[in-house]
Amino acid sequence: MRRVTVSEATGSVLDWLVGEAEFRRLQAQGSNVKAWVLEEHKKGLRTDPYSTSWAHGGPIIECEELVLDLNGKHGWVSLQLSDEGSGFEEFGPTPLIAAMRCYVASKFGEEAEVPDGLTS
Repeated sequence: MRRVTVSEATGSVLDWLVGEAEFRRLQAQGSNVKAWVLEEHKKGLRTDPYSTSWAHGGPIIECEELVLDLNGKHGWVSLQLSDEGSGFEEFGPTPLIAAMRCYVASKFGEEAEVPDGLTS
């Protein structure tokens, strides 16, 4: 495993991180995640296109109540605010990339681990 900076994650690295957060959420809810699906994911062989497909990333934006806005200097910005007013803010060249970075940061922080062979 290697560490990556969430604010720089793109492509399959970002999608893998979103998938990891989703698998952890499902397991915490007691959902039955098939062992072979989980094994493929852990090896970096299975990633859904969360950062490029609204069908995959859109439901996360809605469920997590992420806010998206166009920011002239940084492209898109995504915010996730807590009830206390604190939260997470991430930027990206597209709304989905900004939102998925924000989601991952809210679950893992500024850095996270991905499989060694995974490239952007």
